Amino acid sequence: MAKILNEKKVYPLALYHYGEAARQLQREPLLYIDLADVYVTSGQPDKALEEYHRALALDSGIIKAHKGAASIYLERKELDKAADELKKAALIEPQNKEIHLMLAGIYEQKGESRLAEYEYLLSGKGKDKEKSSEKFQTVAPTTPKPAADPILSGDLSKIAEQLKLSIKENPDASNYEKLGNLYRSAGKDTDAMAAYLEAAHLNSPSSDLYLNLGILQEKLSQLDEAAVSYRRAIKAKPDNADARLRLANIYQERGSQQQAVEQYGEFLKLRPGSPDIQLKLARIFARNKEVNLAIEGYLAVLKHSPENVDANREIAALYKNKGMDDKAEEHYRKVLAQQKEDVESRNALVSIYVKAKKYDEITDLLKGTAELFPDDPNNHYKLGLIYDFRKEYESAISSYKKALELKSDHTRSMNALGRLYMKIGRLTEAKEVLEAAKKADPTLEETSVLLSNIRDEFNPEPRKINKGKKGKLKKIKKRGKSSKVAKGSKPGKTVKKAATQDKPKTKKQPQ
Repeated sequence: MAKILNEKKVYPLALYHYGEAARQLQREPLLYIDLADVYVTSGQPDKALEEYHRALALDSGIIKAHKGAASIYLERKELDKAADELKKAALIEPQNKEIHLMLAGIYEQKGESRLAEYEYLLSGKGKDKEKSSEKFQTVAPTTPKPAADPILSGDLSKIAEQLKLSIKENPDASNYEKLGNLYRSAGKDTDAMAAYLEAAHLNSPSSDLYLNLGILQEKLSQLDEAAVSYRRAIKAKPDNADARLRLANIYQERGSQQQAVEQYGEFLKLRPGSPDIQLKLARIFARNKEVNLAIEGYLAVLKHSPENVDANREIAALYKNKGMDDKAEEHYRKVLAQQKEDVESRNALVSIYVKAKKYDEITDLLKGTAELFPDDPNNHYKLGLIYDFRKEYESAISSYKKALELKSDHTRSMNALGRLYMKIGRLTEAKEVLEAAKKADPTLEETSVLLSNIRDEFNPEPRKINKGKKGKLKKIKKRGKSSKVAKGSKPGKTVKKAATQDKPKTKKQPQ
């Protein structure tokens, strides 16, 4: 009935019947997606987003739900949230060109041109950005203007009146719940909450009633009341996974980690195929320094989604802190296979390679970083350091100079370049570069030390040497022998005489 009414564009009634169907088919995620689509069409994006998330809680691998949520975030200009949804979708279907095209458009709007270009390539559009951008504009659907108030007109009004008459005759909790569902499907949250509260006061045994009431209270930031409603929903039906998940999220937001862990654990027993929730649980363990439990959690995520970038990056950091560098390297490499521009993973890998003395790997990694981010002088400086260490001096000089082209006062590059010039004997250039570095940053201690080590005798400009009488006499005195110079005698003969006097006379030995 809901599908027929949707096709006939009778959206209020379609919403009502979808809601009724959802009560019986609670584990059917596609039903919530259909419901979300109707909310989008009828101009209720908040409701649509709620239903997309409900579908993803049941099955996180539904591409349509991720794209639908991303489209709503795009309409709101919440680019980061839209990108997050699309990244999750891309992990599920990496060959889906439409997803990459949407991501490219987001990166372009954020001014991240290199990432945009990369996503355009994955979408098959290459550098033809104008056509790609035009297509991107058609991807995100425009939200229609809200329809007229459904409660005050049409068939829903008649249904509401009938329910009110039934309540007047018999104030039963189930009738209040039905009235609340009717109001909620029409976007009348205040009226829906009032009806749900009446049902709750009558001690309704319906778990869904308390779940829906909690959702409305949570929307109004009434978290205490929402937590109570979710607990009542769980009490009425212990396997109400949605209520457990929402209660866990409230506990986590409030910092009640132990209670959050308990509810997330119960949720995962009911929905084991939920890597997003498993990831949340693993992060809680990691924050609480429960490293082994955190690693178990991340491995559970990766078992379901082996290419999950966040899980690979975070488990790699845990392995690295435990000194398990081989495992850390394995997971960091998986991150870079998906996102080669991930700077955090690149820096961590460099650290691991330095420790293991894997100099070829360090060089390749730093070269790749400099190519990915050519406008960052620090990347060229680091590449220069490894070339310098490997005695590839010309390559090192080229890298240091590239860093200085990008930032003329990059003191670390100037200091390193001056040190290298000294090493290879180019002292004039070394002195010039080091003096520039000292001028740029007078506090650099190493620069002052290097300058002081450029000795005067190595300076290409020779000093004038005093060849006078006093200088020669000083040399004589240094030999430790005193020589008297006769009045009127020549200095040359005196030096010669003194030199011969130093030598002992040898007697001729008989044969």
